[in-house]
Amino acid sequence: NHVFGRTGPEPPHDPSIASPGRIGAGWAIFRPMWPLFLIGCTPDNAPKGPAPATKAVIVVMDGVRLTESFASGGTVPETGEDTASYLPRIRSELFPHGTLVNHAFSVGITTTTPAHCSLFTSNLLPVGRPTIDDQKPELPGIFEALAEAWPGATGLLLGNTNHLDALDHSIYPGFSSIIERIDLDPEEDRKVMEAARVRLATDPVDLVLLNLHHADNVAHASSDFTKYADAVRAQDALIADFWTFLQASEYYRDQTVMVVVADHGRHNTDTTGSFQEHGDACSGCRQVRRSTN
Repeated sequence: NHVFGRTGPEPPHDPSIASPGRIGAGWAIFRPMWPLFLIGCTPDNAPKGPAPATKAVIVVMDGVRLTESFASGGTVPETGEDTASYLPRIRSELFPHGTLVNHAFSVGITTTTPAHCSLFTSNLLPVGRPTIDDQKPELPGIFEALAEAWPGATGLLLGNTNHLDALDHSIYPGFSSIIERIDLDPEEDRKVMEAARVRLATDPVDLVLLNLHHADNVAHASSDFTKYADAVRAQDALIADFWTFLQASEYYRDQTVMVVVADHGRHNTDTTGSFQEHGDACSGCRQVRRSTN
C-alpha cells in the first residue's frame, strides 16, 4: 500500500520491494482519501469549527523529489542549494493554513501508473503488468467510491501524461466511473491549471485530480538539473494561484480540501544514481511528503 500519512521512521530500505510477492509487505497503512475529504473525522468532544469540506482537489507533482518540494532542512544533492529555496509561495501561502505530513512514503513501484493506482485505491498494483490496459486498478478507486457513496457526484481527471490512461476506472465489478477526462500536451503544466480553472468555473466538480507531469518529463529528457529544477519552481506559482482561485470561488471557498503530493520521487544523484531516473526503493524515490489545505 501507499503509506501516505504514515508516522514514525522511514521503512527500511528493501531492494526487493518492487519484486513479485514482496510488494510493500507489512506497510498497509494508508486508506482511501475520499472519506477524510468528504465526510470529516472530528471527535464528538472536539471544539466546534468549520463544517467538513465537501469537495476535494488533489494536485500531483509528478516525479518531484522531496528535496525539491517539501523538505525542511538539508540541501539538494546535485547543487547544494537549501531545500527551503523551493516552492516559496506554497510554503508561505499554503503551509501556515494547512497540514504538512512529514513521514509519507510510496512503498510500491515508484513509477507513475502504479503510484497513481496506490493514490486512487490505497492498494498496490501487482507487478508484471506490461501494458497500460493491464495496469488498471483491481480495486475501486476514490472516484468510484465517491460515486457509490454520493449519487450524482462529479469527478475530473486532468493531466498532461498518457500514464493516466489506466485510471479511468478499476476492473472491479459493480462500480461506475464518474471521471471526466481532459488530456493535454505533456510540455505544459500551465495549460493543465488553466484548463482546470476554466472547467471548474464553468461547471463545478466535486472531486478533482490534476497531474503536473512536465518536471518528470524534463528530468528524463535532460541531464541538466537546472531544467528539472526550473520546471519544479514553475509549479509553485501554478499551485499557489490555483488555491487562490478556489478561495475566490463561492462554490469552493471554505468547502474544499486541496492536497499537494508527489506520486514518486527520483534517485539521489549522490547515493543512488542519476536524478533523471526513478523506480526503485531508494529514499529519493519513496519519500512523498504531502501538504493538505
